[in-house]
Amino acid sequence: MKSFPKDRPRIRTNCKECVFAIYDGKTQVGCTHNRIEKFKPNIIEAYDDDKEFYVINNLCNFYRNAERGYSVDDVDLVKSESAISYDIIFDCNELDDKKVGYILDFINNNGYNKEKINIILVHSNSAYPTVKHFITDIYKQSKNKPIVSICDDVKIYLGELLFKTNKACHAFVSNFTTDIKDAMISINNYVNEDVDTLMVIDFKGALFVSNSSFKQLNKLEPSSSYDEDIETIIKRAKILELFKIV
Repeated sequence: MKSFPKDRPRIRTNCKECVFAIYDGKTQVGCTHNRIEKFKPNIIEAYDDDKEFYVINNLCNFYRNAERGYSVDDVDLVKSESAISYDIIFDCNELDDKKVGYILDFINNNGYNKEKINIILVHSNSAYPTVKHFITDIYKQSKNKPIVSICDDVKIYLGELLFKTNKACHAFVSNFTTDIKDAMISINNYVNEDVDTLMVIDFKGALFVSNSSFKQLNKLEPSSSYDEDIETIIKRAKILELFKIV
């Protein structure tokens, strides 16, 4: 049975040089994004010879400093850079006109930063003769071309993909009923506005799973048992109170 590695040391974020830190003289009194309040009680008051400032006992992905060219006016840029990235993987083994419409609507109208999404259409070799014309139609009508993958076993393919991906989380879409466009926006707000941790989110029946959790579970080699791994991650998320139903 696979197990997760022991917890790593907590990452800390020093607010001292962040362009969004609000100072009264030499003392930090807040944050433009209100993250001091949002991260409480995981906040430390610190000081050095120059300033009094906060240290967050967590990763604040909005931290930016002037040395890298950022200013307090770069709010929209930072929100765009910090947005959650996704692997959205469509199970294309049993396509029909309705599912094709669903996929095309997502590809062409999701409204999310396209650099933050990998859209992948995957099906098995055995399904190719049945679905190839649907895949061709989707590809031709897509504004942003998806990745099309053909494999012997979809679940083994998923393990290999998630072992290497640089995206933050994934959804394996097989029921084609949930509005995953809304899901992506809600999850991004959950992580970046509410500053909560993502491990597993069940958004109206669609599972969004942290890819770092998947990699931790399979740290030596890709998984050959995707379904079992997801069950293990869900159990772990519930124990840690990091399983959220929306």
